[in-house]
Amino acid sequence: LEYSEARGQAAQWQAEFQFMRVALAEASSAGARAEATAEERGREVASMSQRIVALCSECEASQSDSTGLREQLAASESRAMREAAGRQSAERKAEELESELVAAEAHLANRGTHVDQLLRDKQRLWEKLTQTR
Repeated sequence: LEYSEARGQAAQWQAEFQFMRVALAEASSAGARAEATAEERGREVASMSQRIVALCSECEASQSDSTGLREQLAASESRAMREAAGRQSAERKAEELESELVAAEAHLANRGTHVDQLLRDKQRLWEKLTQTR
């Protein structure tokens, strides 16, 4: 009986050994798959890290460009304001000169009328003088 118990025990251990061997093979296979997955994830992380660095560089470049454009805009607005102020000043000066021109023309017109009147008076006086002579 001992022999048959020992054989039964050995068969049971062999079955357990076989089960353990299959379980070990499955665990080894799962471990290999997990290692492959981990390597793949590592490559993905490295790739994403590189992409993050590239995007950060692009972002910094865009911010720098944006700052430059803001400075250009401020300079353009300042220049436009100066030009508008200069144009307004020129328009005021033109209005002042136009006003002076109108006044001068009126003055000259009055003078011309006065000179014409003096010439007529002179002519009339000469005629009187010549008649009295």
